[in-house]
Order: sequence, then C-alpha cells, then structure tokens
Amino acid sequence: MEEKLRKIGRGSSAEVFKQSDTEAVKLYFPGYSLVAVVKEYENTSFVRRVYDKAPWVTEPEQKDGRITLPLELIPGEQLSRLLSSGDARDVGMSLGISHRDLHVRPSEGLPRAGDVFGPVIRDSFGISQRKRAGFMSFLQERRDDRLCHGCFHPGNILQTKSGWRLINWKYAFSGDPLADVAAAVYALRFFTRAGRRSPMLEPLLRRKLIHWYLKGYFGKEEVPRKEIGIWMELTGRRFAGR
Repeated sequence: MEEKLRKIGRGSSAEVFKQSDTEAVKLYFPGYSLVAVVKEYENTSFVRRVYDKAPWVTEPEQKDGRITLPLELIPGEQLSRLLSSGDARDVGMSLGISHRDLHVRPSEGLPRAGDVFGPVIRDSFGISQRKRAGFMSFLQERRDDRLCHGCFHPGNILQTKSGWRLINWKYAFSGDPLADVAAAVYALRFFTRAGRRSPMLEPLLRRKLIHWYLKGYFGKEEVPRKEIGIWMELTGRRFAGR
C-alpha cells in the first residue's frame, strides 16, 4: 500500500494514505487492536449522523495483515500548522465558541463517561481509597448526556475551503461538557504545530491559546476551574502512557 498510495499523514497508531480524490485510508501499525479500530469506526459513524463536521467512515478492513479504516479525504491544513503568536486570540476564541456548539449535540450511542472514566479511577495506581471514592462520587454526580470529542485541539482541526472540519473521534464519549473542556485544555498544554506532545515547545503560545479558548467557551461566565481541574487529572490518567 505504501508504494501505490501517497502518504499524507502519520499519527501514534496509524499512517494515512490518499486513495482517491474523496477517500483516504488509515493503515494501522502491526499489532494495533482491532477492538480499538472498531470502536473508532463506531464512534465516528455515530458522530457523523449528528455533526456534519466529522468525516464519514466505512467498516474496517484487512490489508496485508494490517487493519485499515477507509474514511473521507478532507483536503486542508491542520490548524496547528497555521498558528502564530499573533493569531492565538482569534484561534482560541474560535475554538472555544465552536467547542461549546458541539456540546449541544445528542450523544446517545457513544460510550458513557462512567464507562470511560470508571475503570480509570478503579485501576490507576497511587490513589488513596479516600481519593478514589471522591473521584467516583464526582463522576456519578456529573451529567453524562453531551457529545464530547475527547481530544479537541488544533491538531485535530482541518482548515478547508468550505470551513473547518474536526477529525479523530476515537476518544469520543457521552458525558459532561466540562470533561471535554478539561481534555481540550490538557491537549493544548502539550500541543505543538506538528501535533505531537512536546511541553518544551512554544509555552507562551499554548498559554495564550488556553486563555482565549476558555474565554471563547465561557464568555462572561465564571470558569469552573475546580471541576475542570478534577476532570484534567482524570483525563491525564486516562491518557497515561499513550
């Protein structure tokens, strides 16, 4: 496949190739979980029905012993590659406003937040029983009925001629919007223009983005920093080692 098709992207779990003017294919690295690919397909298929900025996908396949996922080819540039310090305000505000709009969409059919974060709380090391019980109580008290992307940041947003599109729905879940806000802040703290985690790169740009993202999302409302902080700790534990 690599010799016949043009590679247009690479992530932590797969490479992406152009298959036609309208279709791409993700070729997952050897040993990657079929269960995870099926879940990504199911999540993206559901989201596509309620949110037109998500790409279409078709069922996973096998190619030369590797798992593939055919999906929509979206011609565009990652927003993270277009950023500069000068436009952090505009980009951050736009991210926040767009993210808030996402959270009004229906989410039935996606994994519930309790099913996503419950095992994280139960299985994480270094948590006292008292804190573990506090996390579980917090989780049970939060709403779990909003569409959450799970990894909302400029590296997963493509700028196209017809507007921006949101990709990479494998972490999507039905949950508390503040959990998704926390996941966005967590991702922004580590993002680079290349979309890879590198906390030493462009710290001022990331701080500006986070500030204006929260401003765009909450407007004149008070930012619930305590709740976001708890969700950020849970998100960090969810993504530990990935």
